[in-house]
Amino acid sequence: MFGTRVRWAGAVVALISAWSAGTAVAPSGPEPHAPADATVVQRQYTVPAHTTHAAYRATCPAGTTILDGGHYEQGTVDGVLEVLDAYTDVPSNSYVIGVNNDSPDAARVVVHATCT
Repeated sequence: MFGTRVRWAGAVVALISAWSAGTAVAPSGPEPHAPADATVVQRQYTVPAHTTHAAYRATCPAGTTILDGGHYEQGTVDGVLEVLDAYTDVPSNSYVIGVNNDSPDAARVVVHATCT
């Protein structure tokens, strides 16, 4: 089941509702407030067990500009990862998250950037 950590305010309610119903749901398309011509870049990462202060990012393609972004845990029990920081990094044209994984198991996270 997909985790429910998503920065999209409109999608959070839908994800929580789907999670409560036992349905696997992932966000799709640009964020609700993004322009119709926005590009969403997603990167999937595996965070090794007992990892501290790891940074993961989704970078916008050349010729586009970062607008916003987000992340969610994938295929793990929500809350395995401790998110230390999550932000839009304009100089690198990317969305970045910093995480800890104190569990004895690897965890998967998807980081996405909305680019215009």
